This record gives sequence, structure tokens and C-alpha cells, in this order.
Amino acid sequence: MASWMFGTFLASMKPAYESRVDTVFEGPKLKQLWVDIEHKCWETYLEEADDDFKGVHPYLKLKKEVSHCKAVIKEDTRREVLQDCTQRIVDLAKECSASRSGKGLTKSQSRD
Repeated sequence: MASWMFGTFLASMKPAYESRVDTVFEGPKLKQLWVDIEHKCWETYLEEADDDFKGVHPYLKLKKEVSHCKAVIKEDTRREVLQDCTQRIVDLAKECSASRSGKGLTKSQSRD
């Protein structure tokens, strides 16, 4: 009886199955998506590069996050972890495109 209870206890302590990303098919597609997003932000960074810019440009944060996620995917292929990585990259890409539109407004306002 005690051995059955101990076995049940051990079984309940075992982690539940977590969905994984296939490293042969999905992994390369996900990495390419990250690189494409990074490239779009790079183009924005080149257009906006000037000496008057204060702070850290979103591209630099995005590049660091993409590098981090590429390292994570080599070690941890859990779908939830990679979804979080992708969400952070998308948020930074939105920040990058917002900086582009915000920068344009600042220039037009300074002309008036």
C-alpha cells in the first residue's frame, strides 16, 4: 500500500508534457521570421540615424532580443518559451515602427 502511494506521489511530481517546436521544419521558419523583422527595423534605423537621437534606438534592443532568442531555441524548444520570445520581438518591432512615425511627426512639426 505504501509503495503504491509513493509511486502515485512520484507520478504526480513528474512535469506535464509541454508542446515543442519542431527544430527541422518550424525552427528555421521561426528564425527566418525573426531575421526578417530585424531587417525591417534595421532599414528604419538607417533612415533615422542622426546625431540628435537621444536614448537607445529600438533596433538595438530588437537585435539583442533576436540574438537571445536564437540562443534560446538551441537549448529550449518549448512552444510557450518561443511564443514569449516572438511576442517580445513583435513588441520591439512595433516600437521600431512607432519610432519611425513619431520621428516623422517631429520633423514636420519642427518645419512649421
